[in-house]
Amino acid sequence: MKAILVFAGLVLIFLESPSVGLAAGKWRPISREGAPSPRYSPVMLWTGHELFVWGGGNSSGYFASGALYNPVTDTWKPINSEGAPAIRRKYHGVWTGTEVILWDGIWGKRYNPLTDQWKEMNRVNAPSDRTEFSMVWTGTRLIVVGGFGHDVSLKTCGSYDPIADRWFAIAPLPEPRQNVVTVWTGSRLLAWGGGLWKKDRSGYEVGFYNTGHTYDPVKDEWKAISKVGVPIAREDATGIWTGKELVVWGGLTVHLLEDDLWLEWLNTGGIYNPKKDKWRATSTRNAPSGRKWHTMQWTGEKVIVWGGSHNNMTTNDGGIFDPVSNSWMKIPSSIDSPSNRVLASSAWTGKEFIVWGGMSWDQRYGALNDGGIYTP
Repeated sequence: MKAILVFAGLVLIFLESPSVGLAAGKWRPISREGAPSPRYSPVMLWTGHELFVWGGGNSSGYFASGALYNPVTDTWKPINSEGAPAIRRKYHGVWTGTEVILWDGIWGKRYNPLTDQWKEMNRVNAPSDRTEFSMVWTGTRLIVVGGFGHDVSLKTCGSYDPIADRWFAIAPLPEPRQNVVTVWTGSRLLAWGGGLWKKDRSGYEVGFYNTGHTYDPVKDEWKAISKVGVPIAREDATGIWTGKELVVWGGLTVHLLEDDLWLEWLNTGGIYNPKKDKWRATSTRNAPSGRKWHTMQWTGEKVIVWGGSHNNMTTNDGGIFDPVSNSWMKIPSSIDSPSNRVLASSAWTGKEFIVWGGMSWDQRYGALNDGGIYTP
């Protein structure tokens, strides 16, 4: 943009970049040929060479199918269905460096992408039946945190050793909660937020947390983290570990105004440093609009946020957040970006951000089987 101002016989020209505050990345589409059927919230993991996509659901139920995607050749190949997980519910998954571990709150399977083979997980001593749990990989073990089962939020947890194929009970959370933001710091599990659901005769009692704890697997104990400067309580926040800090952002909170409820989609968050046990707020300047059901990834230097729901409207924009400078660059909506959606899955390949699947409210809640690759 160029502005010209004439003053006292002088011509002053001001140059302003049209891309101030905008990220300079580019999108390219993902082929739909050979892609899995349309679905939202599939497990999506980067294996180092290919993208593993499995499960997910649509308005009719959940899937027990998937495929591997190669972003270099833009091609899909189906995953072996023999011995694959059954259709039951939403799966959670982690990549161990050699295999995928899937668990749905009751049953689990392990998948080797090199051999295209599935392997059963031992169920002995596994955590009780649950949904809405969180799951992290420590480098040697899988840890399951909280969840929802038998009409109440849960505080029980469990640990799985894939080498021994054994489950172990671990210390429970200090209080029941579900959908907790969980990350592995390299030596501790860091858990923050989540919700509390409890059913009584009048219905469900619902609440959100803005407290957190660290779990030490050597001592098998939880320890509360600082509440000073902590973000407000919310549901459906996302969190990522940067190598030094936890970044929490977005979600939905509820305000009680007299006899009415006001929903607020949040574009706020916090950055927690476990060594200093201190929080600081994320900047809102140039931040994406408040949202939930978005996706978040860490690039090794910055956080990418994309998609989700804002004021019950789907989005196809996002932002890139630098936790060092505490600043945002916008990822604008464009003709090349994937269409508006919620509950999409994403992965970071080391060079590119991949988004696939999800649900479009603009198409009568239809599930999607397309996506895009964003190069920052």
